[in-house]
Amino acid sequence: MNDRFAAFRFRAFRRYFVGQVISSVGSWLQALAVAWLVLDMTGRSDRLGVAVALQFLPLLLLGAPAGVLADRVDNRRLLLGTSVVSAAIALVFGIAVSGGRADLWVIYALTAASGLVLAVERPAMQALLFQLVGRDALPSAVAANSTIVSVSRLVGPALGGAMVSVAGVASCFFVNAVSFVAVAFALASIRRADLIPRVT
Repeated sequence: MNDRFAAFRFRAFRRYFVGQVISSVGSWLQALAVAWLVLDMTGRSDRLGVAVALQFLPLLLLGAPAGVLADRVDNRRLLLGTSVVSAAIALVFGIAVSGGRADLWVIYALTAASGLVLAVERPAMQALLFQLVGRDALPSAVAANSTIVSVSRLVGPALGGAMVSVAGVASCFFVNAVSFVAVAFALASIRRADLIPRVT
């Protein structure tokens, strides 16, 4: 097998990959829905800028502490926890939107909460890749992970636009909540014996 696909020789990575594809598409559905809501509600690009900042600023500010955390804890369990929290945030988002209670401050608060979870989740995801495939196949796993980001960035917004026009903007949040079930199932199915011990 070509070294480019070396990571897919590992059963645990294959499961994780499928779960992440589904979850990443769901995350982009939510990102599109948030932008749609803010622009529809305010018509102002600066308000949208605030929402984007709330999503990604925690990643910038908390990246280093989150990296230390990822080095000290069980990353599989940490990611299971962040998946559950992210699903809950998306569900609350969907309920608020469908119930007509999604004021701007609610959107900002839930977006900031998502950003905090992302700040914890991202380093743990990167650390878990090594445990799934080991040192030799790590470049293949990193490349596959980059492919997930690229594909979901293309598919998610396109699918989200269609969903908003057919089922309403709240549907994007509900689908995103369900998408976290896929990655949580993948993580839960990975046995401790499947993981390669971290280098200390």
